[in-house]
Amino acid sequence: MHVLGDMLASRTTELSPQNVSNIVHAFSRLSCYNVRLFQNLVTRVASEDLEAYKLYELGVLCHNLAKLKSGGPKVYGAMFGELAKRPSEAWEPKAVAQVLDAMRRRSTFSHEQLLVLLFERFFNSLDTYPVHPLTQASWCLVELDALDLAKGLGHELPSDESGQGFPAGRFAMRRVFERLEDLNSEKPFTPTQRCHVQQLIRAYRYRFELDFGLLPQKVKSFCKSQFDVSNSVVSAVAWS
Repeated sequence: MHVLGDMLASRTTELSPQNVSNIVHAFSRLSCYNVRLFQNLVTRVASEDLEAYKLYELGVLCHNLAKLKSGGPKVYGAMFGELAKRPSEAWEPKAVAQVLDAMRRRSTFSHEQLLVLLFERFFNSLDTYPVHPLTQASWCLVELDALDLAKGLGHELPSDESGQGFPAGRFAMRRVFERLEDLNSEKPFTPTQRCHVQQLIRAYRYRFELDFGLLPQKVKSFCKSQFDVSNSVVSAVAWS
């Protein structure tokens, strides 16, 4: 990869937007970083017209640069600014999750307009999200402390069992957990999916313990069930 990186470093101006996205993705997958190549790529991205990039290309680029901890405020300002211009209906679940994860990893380079756009897109199409982008996006929103953006969703917040109004953030997470419960009912989570769900539950409970305790009992029961030991595991331990 370093040999290839050295060869590409002097040719970054020849690369198409898809080439740039693919190269950064490949190096990220192998946790490999070529200093000269990435310095040239970041300089190019920070100064070029990013309209030439398709949304998914820009999302992949942004996410994988963040994973490699490459780039500073100028390049992320350019990417986040361009992403914020893309129409809401163009965002697929995977792209939403990727860009939110990039924002989480590079949280010092915040972009409020983009965060609001992604939050609205996420919750307005929540019923279309499969397990992985659902858990990834919602976990990033928890880590970014962005749940109160639910106040701007325009939904009528329900009342909890004691008749008091739901805080917006708690209502948002209740919807996420209910969607996860529906997905688990349709098809039980794989071990990997269950790990991601557990990570989300732990993160939310750790950061918002009071709100977690005030969730409806049905939602809390679902969360608790994700940490229960399955009967097959219990049987295997008993036999051994």
